[in-house]
Amino acid sequence: MTTPANLSASIIVATRNRAVHLARLLPSLTHLTYPRFEVIVVAGPSTDDTPELVRAWADRVKVVHSPVANMCASRNLGLAQASGDVVVFIDDDAIPATTEWLDHLVAPFARNARVAAAGGPVLLQDGDVWQFRNGCVSEWGEHVFVAAPTDPLPTSARWFRRAMGTNMAFRRAPLSAIGGFDARITYYGDECDVCVRLARAGWEFVSVDQAVVRHYPAPTVHRHLIERTRIVAHDDAYAVMRNAAAPWIVRAWRLIRLLARRHYVLEVREARRAGRVTAAEYRRFMWLLAAGVVAGLADASLRSRLTAASAGDPPPLEELARPAPARRLSVALLARQLACDGPCEGPARYTFDLAEGLHALGHDVHVIGESPTPRRYHRLGFTVHGIARSDMPSHLLPAQPILDANLVYASAVADRLRALEQGGRRLDVVHATNWNFEGIGALIDGRVPVVMMLVTSLAEVIVNERWTMNADLEAGVWLDRAQMRAAAALCAPTRGLVSRYLATDLLDAASATTVRVCGLGIVPRLGGARGHVTGHRLLFVGTHVRRKGLDDLLAVLPDLLARFGDWSCDIAGDDTRRMEDGRTLREAFVSAHATAPWFDRVTFHGRVDDPRLWDLYRAAAIYVVPSHFESFGLTYLEAMQFGVPVVATTAGGIPEVVAHGETGELVPPGDRDALRETLAALMQDGRRRAGLAERAREHVRQGGTHVHMAARLVAVYETVLRAPSVDGDPPQGRVRAVIDMIEGAGAPAELVATLRGGASFDGGVEEREQLVRAALGQLPSAALYLMAIDRCVERGIVDRASRLLTDALEHAPHVRDEDLAQLAARRRLLAHLGEDVNRAAEGESSQAHSTLDEALSSLREGRTGAAMAALLTASERPTAPESERLLARYHLASACKRAGLSVQAERDLRRLVATRGFERLPSDVQAAAWFHLGDLALARQDDREARTALRRCLDLNPAHARATALLQAEAQRSAGGVS
Repeated sequence: MTTPANLSASIIVATRNRAVHLARLLPSLTHLTYPRFEVIVVAGPSTDDTPELVRAWADRVKVVHSPVANMCASRNLGLAQASGDVVVFIDDDAIPATTEWLDHLVAPFARNARVAAAGGPVLLQDGDVWQFRNGCVSEWGEHVFVAAPTDPLPTSARWFRRAMGTNMAFRRAPLSAIGGFDARITYYGDECDVCVRLARAGWEFVSVDQAVVRHYPAPTVHRHLIERTRIVAHDDAYAVMRNAAAPWIVRAWRLIRLLARRHYVLEVREARRAGRVTAAEYRRFMWLLAAGVVAGLADASLRSRLTAASAGDPPPLEELARPAPARRLSVALLARQLACDGPCEGPARYTFDLAEGLHALGHDVHVIGESPTPRRYHRLGFTVHGIARSDMPSHLLPAQPILDANLVYASAVADRLRALEQGGRRLDVVHATNWNFEGIGALIDGRVPVVMMLVTSLAEVIVNERWTMNADLEAGVWLDRAQMRAAAALCAPTRGLVSRYLATDLLDAASATTVRVCGLGIVPRLGGARGHVTGHRLLFVGTHVRRKGLDDLLAVLPDLLARFGDWSCDIAGDDTRRMEDGRTLREAFVSAHATAPWFDRVTFHGRVDDPRLWDLYRAAAIYVVPSHFESFGLTYLEAMQFGVPVVATTAGGIPEVVAHGETGELVPPGDRDALRETLAALMQDGRRRAGLAERAREHVRQGGTHVHMAARLVAVYETVLRAPSVDGDPPQGRVRAVIDMIEGAGAPAELVATLRGGASFDGGVEEREQLVRAALGQLPSAALYLMAIDRCVERGIVDRASRLLTDALEHAPHVRDEDLAQLAARRRLLAHLGEDVNRAAEGESSQAHSTLDEALSSLREGRTGAAMAALLTASERPTAPESERLLARYHLASACKRAGLSVQAERDLRRLVATRGFERLPSDVQAAAWFHLGDLALARQDDREARTALRRCLDLNPAHARATALLQAEAQRSAGGVS
């Protein structure tokens, strides 16, 4: 839009004890597009990190200190320092909804010289619910909070247009002329009082519907339903007595008469009716209400307004310094764990810090992670998108559970990226790590270039954690190679990591030369410059796995704590990982040393949130994580920013993060003797620790912050964007593409064949059809045909299963006798399910009948298709007892129902309950059979038959909860006339 460039603006933020919220607002203001404005922060008396945060911004904003906790007094202090033609007020717990918020809010003042006040709508948090829009207030304190632009508003002269305090603007000269805000009002209705006074002085008010802010009400004592009552009642009564045009006795009488209709009174009465407020609390509320009204009446009657004196000429405008990138990028960053939601692993932590750094440089960022909340506006220009479990397909490669779990999430990520683009959001780059293949869907779609940061590889984790290699993990290792080949650019946090990838053949020499080394960084935490808590404490932070070297630390800790009686050790991080013996490292340590005299000086904290983590760093004298491998080691930087010397190892990229002898001490990985002696030497040398600490802190300041990291990555993004782009959708489904990538990376043919045979049919329609066509081709073994047939049966796709069986009998190479037996079992199952199979399996006469135990074993293992075939043969096994055959028939019918084959399931169950031996089965099995019949009848809307079956179920098992619930629900529907 065209900006009123001739008008300058001053944004005033009054704050107290809300450092977290202020740290969100101030960076948001740097993304505003209005050309000329300054920011004034009025800091009230605070006990949190607000003073330190304000000092950090003092070179970019005007800072004013208020000695009192009074909103109006703070606003007046800000007004006295304001240089802008227009003064704008926004609360510290709000952010602008768009970058053009200020442009829209200032525009009416440029168009009309009689406009002295303006306000915009307020959305509540991240949703689309209006907290305030086009409001007005009467001189009696009656409010309209939300109205559409076309809604009729009261036109009486006693009603006035108004803004909400978190989104309002005034022409500075008229506001100063009326004395600004009345500090007799603590905070409630202060903006209404100003709007009324300006209107009566002849000035106009404009509602600006495009100037939207989002309000995230911060918890304070004032917002407590009861405790805020006295202040609210005082401010309300004071404003009415000041602004109503009537004799004193009329004002007082009408104020008291209207009191019962006040929104804050109605809220408490509703809470009392709902039981959220006790009788005692309600009595306290009524007492505070009366006390507040009396105090307001007294102040209005006996004391003058407490407005500000004219400030004279304004000080010079100090424009807010804002980032001005040559090209403002829109970057999507992928991290399944969201650091804003709590403790997370290193890749997720650095990704969120990178997003903070990119935002600080002026770029738009979208972080995509797993969360039930679909969208959060972390800051203006910084959005967190949540992917819920329901957004993910159920399975893509169910035979490989680890790979499958990662692929279903990656597919949902790709869908969200596409939805963002279709919703009008331009994306320039996707930033992902190779951790858990989160970017594989975006790589396959190919709509936006993917820059991939290499971290510790899956192959490295398998070796360090001593996992047993299988087809699932092997496929993941090959997919790791494949995604590196497909990325638009590769980055690595250290040269040591690139060397490790090269040494383990994950990268070839040619590819390794293209990797850009971009060191990571961290967001400096408030309190990082504070002095250490007195004491001698070792600290370990990390997941409790061997790769982090915790087993080595725990091995040397007993000797160290026995030698140094004034030292203790804090151990934080996920302590739930179990080793080969079934115990966690913590459990093993406690079991071995619980009776030791030094044991009470070891504290296992488990996972901790960020505030607690920062406290642990501040209290530490030495930070020790003797990892067997680190691609970078982000926690080393976290400790170093607090001035904590580090003891680590020479593995991987650690020497590029921790300078041996400068910011810490390094020992060979796994060398427990060296670790013990290095720690002992440092524990008894305070001067040495102090020198390392100062250099560690300086190292982070000079090149280890999130902004340094972001600048390094932006250079990579720009290089990628200068390369020719390739548009278009993938030529095939994502699962097929993943398998093709694995094959293209050089995976063994047998592994590729296994993946193709196990591909799921749960993708989109196009993908499902492509996978079915692939399965109908000449697969390399009968076993893969069997797997595909079972997948179809489990999903009720029996016609396709039948075609697959025919194809297998005609084309499967190297069919063994046991394969023929299994194919024959599938043919019999499909025939039972009503499908014709053109050709019987040779050797069917020799088909062995499965036992019930064998069939149920397959069912417990999740191999439903194979189990159904086995149950059918078990039900026909001539040598089996009748009860066993009937049980097999019951389980087969139940499996058919789960597969969606309801007609066959009901047919089998009817035959079962009509069989003479049915009544000799256990009563719980009989009850379950009748329950399934009732449930299926309800699905057909045959309520009469359903009632009969469910009652038979309850006769046999009165405690059957699901039958009881269904019968009650059916009875309620019948009583309500619903068929």
